[in-house]
Amino acid sequence: MFYEIAFKEGLPYDCTCPVCEQALRAPVITKCGHIFCKQCINVENGPIPCPVCQAEIAPDALKPDKKKQIQVQSLLVKCPYVRYGCEWTGPLKEMQSHADSCQFCGVPCTNCDKKIAQSQLAEHLVECEKTCGKCTYCGVKVKTSNMEKHLKICPKMIVSCPFQCGLIDRTREEIEAHRASCPNVDNVCPFAELGCKFIGQAELNAVITRYDELIRKVSPLSEKSASETVG
Repeated sequence: MFYEIAFKEGLPYDCTCPVCEQALRAPVITKCGHIFCKQCINVENGPIPCPVCQAEIAPDALKPDKKKQIQVQSLLVKCPYVRYGCEWTGPLKEMQSHADSCQFCGVPCTNCDKKIAQSQLAEHLVECEKTCGKCTYCGVKVKTSNMEKHLKICPKMIVSCPFQCGLIDRTREEIEAHRASCPNVDNVCPFAELGCKFIGQAELNAVITRYDELIRKVSPLSEKSASETVG
């Protein structure tokens, strides 16, 4: 696992790779006396100029610098989980073994997904449970402060068709599947989901139909009344 290394007294200049500017890893030394991380100097395809002095570096000219490796691995570093409260310091070569068993290793809380130190997880869960609730519809744990936002997208929440076609009491995911085939999809106001009740042409046609029916009922009465007046 890769950790960001925090050196207790800073990274010495002579232990820094001139290419990546990080602590030397598997250091190699050139004939011109410059030291680099092995992976920062690629001579597989032939000679390259030294990044520091431009002298030619031949593929067979790089040599492992064991003395520098020992120096780098002996540098004092802080625990990768120092931000969680760990006060361990030790040589770089021991950091990995310490980190693997560090009680301050950050693990995600099952409620809020925040990374919490292992040593503090039990205490955190007690408090976190108080701020989390379970969605009535889908059963997912949600922070109380985020419940309203969750309900607006919960796929299991019971809702009705926003296009007012009469389909009600369905889960949101069922309504989403229904939307494309809803008979009102092309007639409703674009802001129907925000509460607009207008149903466009379909509503207008219904009004016209009711009006025509009313006219047909009224017309015979009007004709009868007119004939009685003339007579």
